[in-house]
Amino acid sequence: MASQQMFILTIDAQKLAKWLRLLGYDTKVIRSVSLLNLIRIAKKEKRIIITRSKEILKHPLEFERIFIHSDQLEAQLEELRPFLKYEEEFVFTRCPEDNDLLVAIDKEKIIDLIPAKVAELYDSFKICRKCGRVYWQGSHYEKIEDLLKRGFNN
Repeated sequence: MASQQMFILTIDAQKLAKWLRLLGYDTKVIRSVSLLNLIRIAKKEKRIIITRSKEILKHPLEFERIFIHSDQLEAQLEELRPFLKYEEEFVFTRCPEDNDLLVAIDKEKIIDLIPAKVAELYDSFKICRKCGRVYWQGSHYEKIEDLLKRGFNN
């Protein structure tokens, strides 16, 4: 798998994290660190800071940043469109909740964690080893995939 850019989001842009992760982008949310520490982390981990903070936007130090104007999720995603790609190999590879990579798992190992109807209808599953959430390609998956394709297919 080729590498993608990675992001750090400030708390004021955290709603974006789930959607960036669904696209497969390694996305951290930083809640309470000083601005200098945020910049240090971003540089060390080669991450781009995404923020709504004018203080971060205008900071004189050199570091990669993307300023988001809107406070509405849909508009924020539109603002990010020039920086993102829909790449099939990355989509749905990360847990949208905690950013860990998802791993394929046999249905038998998670049969007690999924609804009986899901077990009947689907055979392919992924799990997040960090939070234990199980994912499959049901109708919700198809709706999200459609939205991502429409929004980010450049």
